[in-house]
Parts: sequence; structure tokens; C-alpha cells
Amino acid sequence: MRTATTGADVERIAANRLHRATLHGAADSYWTAGEDSMKAVLAFGLLMYAVASGWCQGQAKGSDAVFKIEISVNQDSLKSDTYKKWGEFLVATKIRNISGVDQEIVVWTQQGWSWVSDNPDVVPGTEAAQNADTKIELKPGQEYAGAVQLICDPNKNRPLTFRLGLTPKTEMPVSDQSGFGSAQAKVILWSNAVALAE
Repeated sequence: MRTATTGADVERIAANRLHRATLHGAADSYWTAGEDSMKAVLAFGLLMYAVASGWCQGQAKGSDAVFKIEISVNQDSLKSDTYKKWGEFLVATKIRNISGVDQEIVVWTQQGWSWVSDNPDVVPGTEAAQNADTKIELKPGQEYAGAVQLICDPNKNRPLTFRLGLTPKTEMPVSDQSGFGSAQAKVILWSNAVALAE
């Protein structure tokens, strides 16, 4: 049901239009609902293109690739008492610069801060009394090797298959999805898949 428009309503609508026009740098015009919808559809389309091309997930294809991430389960860690009791084990990581230029990564003393798992039943350890970051520059072809402590439910049915995602320039634990810092910190590069058979 429409109500009659009063003079105060007309002034409020005009003020809102002028305010919107000023915000968008066009004081003599304003966006219509149709233009807003079209811009929203365009923005959504660009986002979907970015996801499809791998930009949002960080795993670039072909010549756009920057790093190759490889992981393997440390089999000795699966024989330890901490694995049998608490589900703690180690994964060896390799980060190789496969681009043609120098690339920087951030490595934390608690390396789990830079990683996230694609399986909610396997999570990187992020606890640390102190945690310092180190910036490492990898030249083309150069590799950084490390180890990440992971935790899983020792009673969960096996095999548990997972990949690890690296955020090369993380500012906080990647597994804390609620609080990413800069846009660079949001990039996740995925590894090969591995499985816990035991």
C-alpha cells in the first residue's frame, strides 16, 4: 500500500540521492536501482571468474603458478605415543618457487600458522608460547622445506585424506578463518592430497 509523499519525504529522498551521488563522485547524478543491480551482477561475475581461474584459491594454473606445494606424512610420527593417544603427527612440507622471479613467504616458528587443512578432521597445531615470523625470499627454482604438526582424532575411521593449504604471507593463524589481515594473507595455495591409513 502506497502512502502519500510529503514535502519532508521529498526533501529526505533528494538529500539521500545527493549524498549517494557525492559519495560516488558524481554530484549531478545518482545511481538508479537498475544500475546498482547491474553493477552487483558484474561484480559477482568478476568474483566467479576469479574463483574459476584459481586466483581466490591461490592455486594458479600454467604459467601463472608461483609456488608448488608438496606434502608427505612423516611415517615415524605415526608410531609415536602422542599419535596413538592424542592424534598428533608430522607432515613434511616443500614450498618451491616455480615462477620466474623471486617470491617471498612468511614462516612462523609455529609453522602451523601458515597452513590450513581441507579436512575438518585434520587440523594444524597453532599453539605457541611465543611465535615469531621470518620472511624468506625464494629465488626461481628454490625450495623451502619444513614440518607441520597436525592433529586428528585417533579413533576416527581411516583412511583420512587431506590437503594442506599454504598462505605464503599470513599475519595470523590461517585456520582462524574469522580474522584474515591483508588481501595477500587470504591467498591459499593447495598441496597434493595425502592419506592417513593407520
